[in-house]
Amino acid sequence: MTIVERIIMMLIMNVAKAYCGLWYFLRCRLLRRNLDLDYHIFTLDMPEGNDAPFFAKVVESNSAYEKTSAVKIGNVCIRYTEEKLVRLSDVAELNSTEPEIIIRHTLINYLNKQAHHNPSIIQTRTKENDDSSKQVNLKY
Repeated sequence: MTIVERIIMMLIMNVAKAYCGLWYFLRCRLLRRNLDLDYHIFTLDMPEGNDAPFFAKVVESNSAYEKTSAVKIGNVCIRYTEEKLVRLSDVAELNSTEPEIIIRHTLINYLNKQAHHNPSIIQTRTKENDDSSKQVNLKY
């Protein structure tokens, strides 16, 4: 690799770092305030006489959870990943005065709530004679 190619590679790498840093700051820190972007910049060790194009973009994986892409510029590769999951900060808070939301919240909390204790004996009265009572043993 000649000195000119190294200078060009370092220039491309520094411009890529500045561009990705600005993109990360605007996307994750300033506007949306969540961390759904990750990038990595590295050099490629390509043999002499390789006829690879100067600029190429490849989508490495595109799943339901993330999208990973790689961009090759000269001997520099930029790999970035965007998460597709919705973060809690992206979801608008629901108005708690709507009756459907109150009922849903109450039902979910009621179904998840454990009883303080389970009774083992219940006192019941018979219909014929109100003064007499009998015990019913319950087993859980």
